[in-house]
Amino acid sequence: MNQYFDQVVMSKPIFFFGFVLIGINALLMSFYFSGNSLFQSLIVPTLTGLDQSSWREFGLLEMLQNVFLVILLVILIYGLIRQEKVLDKGLYIFAVFVFTFLFLEEIDYGLHYYEFVTGDTLEIDQRNWHNEVGADGHQNTRKIKRFSDFLMVVTFFLLPLLSLIKPLGRRLSRFNFVPVIYFSMSVVLALILSKVAHYFNDAGFAIINGVQGKLDNNISEFRETSIYYIYILYALQLVRKPSLF
Repeated sequence: MNQYFDQVVMSKPIFFFGFVLIGINALLMSFYFSGNSLFQSLIVPTLTGLDQSSWREFGLLEMLQNVFLVILLVILIYGLIRQEKVLDKGLYIFAVFVFTFLFLEEIDYGLHYYEFVTGDTLEIDQRNWHNEVGADGHQNTRKIKRFSDFLMVVTFFLLPLLSLIKPLGRRLSRFNFVPVIYFSMSVVLALILSKVAHYFNDAGFAIINGVQGKLDNNISEFRETSIYYIYILYALQLVRKPSLF
């Protein structure tokens, strides 16, 4: 796995950083905004016996996010095992903790799977932290998105661009954690694709037979999928060398 990034991903960077990202979103959006109820149900199926808010958890979009997070965790754990320096181990442990928390939040700690299997509806008002409403009247999701957007822009857009500036670039190139320049392209594409999803939704492409699609208030799920894919590529870059520094 440590050579996969250089030998496979970097051998066709435009494909992995560009076309794959576009292809994933194009496929998922084409289903949801197709105007066909059968295709749309692949993204958000109708499941009797479950609360409507849980339906999308069993669709392709959310399931793919879960798969991406599991892949990401496997790569990070592999990287953690290979580390020898205390600082490197600490950073990998932190990353594993963060993405494990995100994974558990994404699956609502398994509650909707329990309800689906058992048929019992649990009377739980708050199933995760990110949907909890804070003192400001907004869900924690809003804060997470803002921080995530800031982190993405700084880490995957600005930092790779700074690495192109001499002599700063030569200093930054010594560190394995500095993303390669192609990440800048992926971030721009992810933002554009997110805007496209919102445009299609606002234009009514998710409405079928007068009924609004079930992702009306969760169109950002497309962006989350892009973000998790970008983090997989980044994790592959990190584990290609035995140290982050």
